[in-house]
Amino acid sequence: SRAAKPKNGHRKRLSENKLVRKVLRPVRERADSQDLMTQSQFLPPRKEMAEDREKQRISPSRKKSSSATDLKREAAKPSSPITIKQSRERSESPEAPMVHEEIDDEPKSLSTVLAQMFQFEQEEEVIAEYPCWYTVNVLLQGKLYITGKHVCFYAFLPKRHNKIIKTGHIGKVGKHSYRYLRYWFLLKGETFSYFKDSHDPYFPLGVVDLRNGISADITTKAGEDTTEFTLTTQTRVYKYKADTPGSAMEWVKQLRKVMFRCHNDGNAVKISLPLENIVDIERTGVVKAAETIKLRVVDNEETFAVDEYFFTLLQSGDEAWNVLKDLTDGNNAKQMGSDAALQDAHPFGKTKSQKSEKSASLDKDRYLVAEPVRTTLSRPNIRAPSSPRRSIEQQRSSTEASRRHSGETSRAILHRSESSGSIKTLTANDKPARPTQGLMIRGISTPLQHAMNVAGMVRTTSKRMSSYLSSSPKDYLGKFSGALAGGKIQYDEVEGLTPDDSVRDTDRDASGLTAEDRFQRHFGLALTEKLTCAFYCCLIKTVPVYGKIYMGSRHFCFRSLFYGTKTKIVIPYRDIINVQKQRGFRWGHPGMCLIIRGYEELFFDFSNKGLRDDCAIRSLRILDAMRNSAEDPALLTDDELQDAAEAAAENNTLQTAKKQNLNTNELQMAVDATNDDPDAPPILFDDDLSSSMLDFKPKEPMNITCLTIGSRGDVQPYIALCKGFIAEGHRASIATHAEFGDWVKSHGIEFKEVAGDPAELMRICVDNGMFTPAFFMEANSKFRSWLDGLLITSYEACKGSDLLIESPSAMGGIHIAEALQIPYFRAFTMPWTRTRAYPHAFAVPGRKLGGVYNSATYTIFDGVFWQAMSGQINRWRRHTLDLPPTSLSRLQQDKVPFLYNFSPSVVAPPLDFADWVKVTGYWFLDEGTNYSPPPELADFISRTRAEGRKLVYIGFGSVTVADSRQLMQQVMEAVRKADVNCILSKGWSDRFSKASSTPDAPLPDYIHQIRSAPHDWLFTQVDAVVHHGGAGTTGASLRAGKPTIIKPFFGDQWFFANRVEDLGVGSHLKKVSANQLGKALWVATHDARMMEKAKVLGEKIRSEDGVGEAIKAVYRDMEYARSLV
Repeated sequence: SRAAKPKNGHRKRLSENKLVRKVLRPVRERADSQDLMTQSQFLPPRKEMAEDREKQRISPSRKKSSSATDLKREAAKPSSPITIKQSRERSESPEAPMVHEEIDDEPKSLSTVLAQMFQFEQEEEVIAEYPCWYTVNVLLQGKLYITGKHVCFYAFLPKRHNKIIKTGHIGKVGKHSYRYLRYWFLLKGETFSYFKDSHDPYFPLGVVDLRNGISADITTKAGEDTTEFTLTTQTRVYKYKADTPGSAMEWVKQLRKVMFRCHNDGNAVKISLPLENIVDIERTGVVKAAETIKLRVVDNEETFAVDEYFFTLLQSGDEAWNVLKDLTDGNNAKQMGSDAALQDAHPFGKTKSQKSEKSASLDKDRYLVAEPVRTTLSRPNIRAPSSPRRSIEQQRSSTEASRRHSGETSRAILHRSESSGSIKTLTANDKPARPTQGLMIRGISTPLQHAMNVAGMVRTTSKRMSSYLSSSPKDYLGKFSGALAGGKIQYDEVEGLTPDDSVRDTDRDASGLTAEDRFQRHFGLALTEKLTCAFYCCLIKTVPVYGKIYMGSRHFCFRSLFYGTKTKIVIPYRDIINVQKQRGFRWGHPGMCLIIRGYEELFFDFSNKGLRDDCAIRSLRILDAMRNSAEDPALLTDDELQDAAEAAAENNTLQTAKKQNLNTNELQMAVDATNDDPDAPPILFDDDLSSSMLDFKPKEPMNITCLTIGSRGDVQPYIALCKGFIAEGHRASIATHAEFGDWVKSHGIEFKEVAGDPAELMRICVDNGMFTPAFFMEANSKFRSWLDGLLITSYEACKGSDLLIESPSAMGGIHIAEALQIPYFRAFTMPWTRTRAYPHAFAVPGRKLGGVYNSATYTIFDGVFWQAMSGQINRWRRHTLDLPPTSLSRLQQDKVPFLYNFSPSVVAPPLDFADWVKVTGYWFLDEGTNYSPPPELADFISRTRAEGRKLVYIGFGSVTVADSRQLMQQVMEAVRKADVNCILSKGWSDRFSKASSTPDAPLPDYIHQIRSAPHDWLFTQVDAVVHHGGAGTTGASLRAGKPTIIKPFFGDQWFFANRVEDLGVGSHLKKVSANQLGKALWVATHDARMMEKAKVLGEKIRSEDGVGEAIKAVYRDMEYARSLV
């Protein structure tokens, strides 16, 4: 058959040139090639190709730790000169010189680049290029290049990452049990971990290192789809059970993908198949809706094994098959192969109908393989646990040919000769006595491998036990007494410490592993994780757990030491927000608290204060280093990062050559358009369930009502949200106090009035505390009629709505939605949903008390809050809403969709939040865009900057205080002591002051008083902000990237004061005095660490779209909310 006429100059009609005759010349006329296609390094160029280039230059010797990141970044720039390291020899010395070859800036042809990449003897004409997949356990996406003498496949594999790949609940069989126990599993990076549930992702119950994995397989049962699958490693076979067969298959595919990447240490997959070695070409149906071409190729003249390679093409499959058919017709391999009894085998080792594989031999004198197959694709083999990650790069040997793992290409044996490997292979004289003997040998190979694993485990355990028994009992007594005595063990060199300050632990155990090796294995960490030090301490739980803190370079770890306890903690430093010192929970033991993003605090008690301080300071230094690093930590060593940079450079060279080659017709596949992540490995499956997205936006406009009460800061977010809904084409209105009516209407939003005086409510909260017994006593005497009026007016305001969004403080929304039969959402500025991560905003303790207390505060508050108003609520339900009485349990408020309008960077979403609870980001209302400051304010700011002084803002917003004059005196004295200038806003502070009628004292020239100004403009003009800690004001100051000092008065202000202090972007001022406020002002305007943290946090908040995320969440959960009606 003939190839179809190509559309470009590369694809000429094969019958019109002498290409085929050139390819099919006698084998012995070709020069022998001894070059090796390596598995994880680039190949050295041939001497004749290098003579035409510039002379090689020796680069200055570099340390391993200094150049990897720079090379990686340079390689990512297509326009930068590309330097490829040539003939690199790994050395134990970090100062080993490295030889480089400079690549010319002149454009290179595609044939030149391919000749360099695949080490051709000379440049070959590129006949065709096709996007395709190489089919192994996974579908490896790449490009198929057909040249004059070779069929080449290339796929670029970006660097390994430590991202979450898959999570879910599946069953697992224990070591000494036959029952499946259900756990939550996490497939991340190169580890497969399981936990009690998804709310405890830092307490792993077990970790499987997939670098030692061998296979993942579905457990086969005749005639039915099974939900069970196994994961085989070097030491054990793990059994799992998913919920459905589809879920089991997806787990197996993801595990295979990770193991595939672990076993192939290189950064690119390159396969070079000489055309003369191709025995047969066949079309198969491996992948649906695509053309799959199977090539049967003679491997090398050592074993004469025949490998099968499967390439799947979505487009141009017929054309590729015709080109390959014409190029291989009549070659020596086909003629010799036709004389041998070759039996086809399925591409995947384990199938339902597996065909037998017969062996055949061929006279070596009749046929010689002039050039072996070269590939960088590693065959899965059993690596010793202590072996290095990097695979030894060599040609395939008969050792590899003796066993083929499931999922790799199966092979038929032409001829084998004894090699230098440790396993002898069959020769022509050793052929099986019966035709089935070869199949029998293959059938028992897998059980033999498992038997070898068991034998290895027994041998290793026996050596370890003999070492233990031969050791002196004094050694064990010393270790035990040392653990009881506590203290610290130093593993790295720390600047500033004398030899007496620390003890380095470099002892190896009976198996030859160092402390760092054991640390990496026990916690399932990457080989790049370095162990710095360890501290003996107690983890405070219901019962204190004695153990050991291990401080790695990227992870904070803990493990229990006493018999019968198996507590293990692994926390990435990037998930730790802060480390604080505090009083211990046990008398005489100083404590340390870890504040973790979205998780409850963890507490540790130490034997003495010095040990605690050392651990806390070390942790804080590591946190600062992690924040200052530009990129997330990778799983790669410096050498591997350098290899990744070189692979990226080679890939860029290939892409540049293809773009500059005007005759190349670049074919694109549909899947290429969907691959937006440049770091995502091109390893695909046939049933990706995450590719579809649904549009949840309603077809018809809705009438949306937002119900809220409180201060100006409680209303402002809803104005921003309603403007977003109006932009989406909906009709939006706000129901709140009459005092804010004109403000709401000025933004084009419909206003509806509800009863209540926000200032009077604020006064009661400040005087009595939020929801204290005194608060309820005064509210019971003065606010019974106010609550009745609020409920009645709220119901009237919400009539005719299609959707109700309410602040829980309004108290009546869930009942109104039930009466109107409309979807109902809650939205608030403070935590209102039960969680172990944070306490209720109205029950913040003086010091952190842990997850049990945090969760209990929500339960207690809900009960007290409902008990105080349930009588009036049920009476209103009967008389006004025509609904029966209800109870707190019947309301099921925890199932209501919830929108939190604060930033996830400020209050991280707790891990135990339900799916319908969303932290969207702040709903900012930018009112300072067209704001022009008064001349006096502008002159004061200009004068401050001209004098080189710091400028701060002090204001307490809507808070009312009993003695505003005393507060003013303290503020003036504090500003003077801090030596700063101040913009002062009194707000509502003197609205109920007893001395409000007395004229204020004159202000000094370093203080300028204003009535109000838009926060989004004002906060950008100052260096630090002092305020009451309202949710809106806190968001505005943090958005501006300014250090924030909070003096809370009531309610959620205590919560946000703690958050600001925990994040390290400000301080919590418990009392306003001249000394305390003055010190806080000086620190906020001079502490570089605090200012930098505030700046970084401000950038994160400004990058968020809180209103947009809230609208998307409403659309997404609308049907769920409607189902609750």
